[in-house]
Amino acid sequence: MTEQTPAQPKQPIEPSLFYMWRCVTAIAHADGLIQPEERAYLEKVFASLDRLYDLSGDEKAILYGDLDQAQDVGELLKHVTKPENKALLAHFSRIVAWADGELDMQEEALLDKLNKLLGKNAQNPEFQKEIHDAMAQADAETKKELDDADEKLREKGYLFRAIDGLLLKLGIDMLD
Repeated sequence: MTEQTPAQPKQPIEPSLFYMWRCVTAIAHADGLIQPEERAYLEKVFASLDRLYDLSGDEKAILYGDLDQAQDVGELLKHVTKPENKALLAHFSRIVAWADGELDMQEEALLDKLNKLLGKNAQNPEFQKEIHDAMAQADAETKKELDDADEKLREKGYLFRAIDGLLLKLGIDMLD
């Protein structure tokens, strides 16, 4: 019988990412009501966050509470500090604003306000460089993790790699 390694513990969610999703939820309130499509989308996001991160009970309560009670985007935005989260905020805010198939005037105004609060836009070269640098760093970290995983596989031998490859196709990661 082979010895199984315990699953890696989930990490806590970074505050910048947590607040980014709170901002996205606030955008959904722009027209005064979170539409069913917006709510469904955000609930799926929150469930995914819970699977990926070690969300505390308070964090879950805050996220789901934000669905029922509109928050001030400007106040939440102060906590979105990482460039990649700012870029994702602009992206996902548009997705949520359009989730019900139309962009309400209030939603459009709030998206404009958000862009002004960010003080940057996609055309700004400094912002593009910040995002590029942040993504390059994330890519380097991911590459290192993949290289480390490949090294672990090489240590395990050919048969293990073959089985691991097959299981990965089935969605099972033996190295987790």
